[in-house]
Order: sequence, then C-alpha cells, then structure tokens
Amino acid sequence: MGLAHLPRCFRRLSNLLLGTKGRFHQIDHVLISPYGIFLLEANNLSGLIVGEETESKWYQAITWRVKTFPNPIMENQVRVQMLQELAGLDQTIPVFSYVTFNRSCSLKVFSGMVFYDIDLPASIMQLAQNQPAVLSDEEILELVERIEKINLTDLGLRNEYAARQRRERMQYRPKYGDIRCSICQKAVNERMARYCLNRPEKFAWKIYCEKHQREMTRVVRREGGREGHGPYPESTDSKKESMD
Repeated sequence: MGLAHLPRCFRRLSNLLLGTKGRFHQIDHVLISPYGIFLLEANNLSGLIVGEETESKWYQAITWRVKTFPNPIMENQVRVQMLQELAGLDQTIPVFSYVTFNRSCSLKVFSGMVFYDIDLPASIMQLAQNQPAVLSDEEILELVERIEKINLTDLGLRNEYAARQRRERMQYRPKYGDIRCSICQKAVNERMARYCLNRPEKFAWKIYCEKHQREMTRVVRREGGREGHGPYPESTDSKKESMD
C-alpha cells in the first residue's frame, strides 16, 4: 500500500521468481525508476529483531524463545547479483537493496538498508531527491519487459520452489548451538541469550557466554566508576551478575 503512493515514474514488479542452474530466488518487489532499481525484501516477523550487516545470522526473540535466521541483507545481495546477471543489467545502473520489517516487531538493527515498512516510501523518495536521473521513460519500459521475461511464471516451478522452501525451513529449525557468543563463538543456550538481549545497557544487543558476560559487566562497572555515577553497584557475586 505504501509503494502505491510513489510517483508514477516508479514501475513496480512483485513476487518475482528467478532461477538458474538449479538455484531459485524469490524477490518481493522490484522498483524501476529514473534513479535506478530498488530491490525490496519484506519480512513479516514479530518480537525483538537484532542483527548487524556483517553478521551471517540475526536473532529473533519472542517471549521465552530466541532463534536465529539468515541475515536478510546478505540474502538480498545475492538476489541483486542474480537479477543483474539474468537481466543483463548495465553495471552503470545503480541497484539499491532494502530490507523491511513490519511494526509488530521491535527492530534493533542499525543499518541504512533496513527500515520499518511504513518508513520505506519516504526513504526511497529521500534517496531519489539526491540521486541524478539515469534512466529515461523508454529505458524504464525496456527494463520492465526484460525483467518480466526472466520471471518464472510456470505454476509447477513455483509450487516446487514453495515445497523446497518448506523443507528447508523444517531442516533449519533452530537448535542448541545455533546461538553463539559474540567473542568466542561458544554455544549459548536460550536462557543466556535472553539475559543479554534483555540488558542492552550492559551488552549493547550482543550475546555472550557466561564468562564474557562477567567480563562485560566488569567493563561497564569500571567505566561507570570513572564517571562517578555508575549505574551498577559493586557486588562480590559475579556469578549472579552473569546469570539470573
């Protein structure tokens, strides 16, 4: 609905399925505009979403559960490369990759490519105002036709892709060992992960094992003590500080 309010010079293609050499990728939306191409990945997740651009896994925390999922920024970059390859896009045409989440989640991802979905149209228009026009109306129509030709519309292929996605989701069910310490990569259980994510003032949205929880707590205390108004009182029981 938000994308429908963009200027008419933005042409939108949705629910694309691209495939080559046994690899398939689904693209939620592609916008072709005078300022370049926008590739959009929309996520419908709830709970707390935590991640960084360079991390291969992000975290979703829902009540007592903490699970991992693949970094959507990295996944979207693969889609960009496939679109450029299959559509034969000129490398001079800028391609912008955006990832969106709905407002039912609490987004703790600090990246210029990640937005709440309701903020996306304004972000696109802000970028367009500072971006020179590189495509004419004729070139936009040509690109639309070119991308439509590589879109796999065969119902059998699409059903096969959907079935493959369901199988992969079943195989990728989170298990012990998926969540790891940000420093030593030691496996961390969900209880320890929740402890860290619930205390961003100590751990800055990072997950640590028990050993590094204690170390980070001591760092926060020292920094607070130097300022003269540390938020955490001194305690001799470091084990209680590291785990509830």
